[in-house]
Amino acid sequence: MISIGLKVANHDTGVGIVFNENDKTKIYNFHEERFNRLKNTIAFPYLSINEALKITKLKSIYDADVVVVEITSLNGIIEKKLLTAYGYNLDKFKNIIFVNHH
Repeated sequence: MISIGLKVANHDTGVGIVFNENDKTKIYNFHEERFNRLKNTIAFPYLSINEALKITKLKSIYDADVVVVEITSLNGIIEKKLLTAYGYNLDKFKNIIFVNHH
């Protein structure tokens, strides 16, 4: 199983992944600021997503078993709009869950 967590809004955007490889659970976390070199970046985490896909050997984020998106807005409106604006089709995810920041 491959699980991907996304933080796409506000500061410190990034990606976390949990997956199994050779009967071992692997956990990685990618902060977008480590790739774009902008402290406390609010940039959409494209570079972090690409690194997560390389590590997990997925062709697309849509291939993950579950994608969890942290939300800070009412009902995830901002996060859903951001994902859509950056070319992601919410209907293509196998399982997408929006979790409140608090």
